[in-house]
Amino acid sequence: MKSSVKFSSALLWAMCMTLAMQFLCGCDEKDDVAAEAYAGAYDVTQTITSADGTTSENTYRITVAVRDEKGREIEISNFMGYGASSVVHATVKGNSFTIPLQTIYNLSVAAEIKGKGTKKGNTLTYTFDLDVEDGRHGSIRCVAVRDE
Repeated sequence: MKSSVKFSSALLWAMCMTLAMQFLCGCDEKDDVAAEAYAGAYDVTQTITSADGTTSENTYRITVAVRDEKGREIEISNFMGYGASSVVHATVKGNSFTIPLQTIYNLSVAAEIKGKGTKKGNTLTYTFDLDVEDGRHGSIRCVAVRDE
């Protein structure tokens, strides 16, 4: 009886230590793998809805790369089709990602963006708000399909 109590205590202690290490490290292998799964070239269809309700659509190509060693951030190049120097970063958690508030530039005009999205298979779907320094505002929805 005493040996089974010692074994149960040791097992419980080992399980607690494993959970504590995962909590303290923030280690979740699914999150690490997910960021790598985003990498690649995508064809984007972008729909812009202006403050007055009018919509416009355009297409362009983006490149997504893992931004940090831990694989929790990605960078999106050619964001909004503004060229290779238009790079936006996003934080990845599994099959969803967040675009934190940041500024992008198109020629001489700056705009603030913030948004979120999801990944399903080879498709990214994301939305963000755009506030241009000249006072224009828009809500943008993008569907990006990765090359296979």
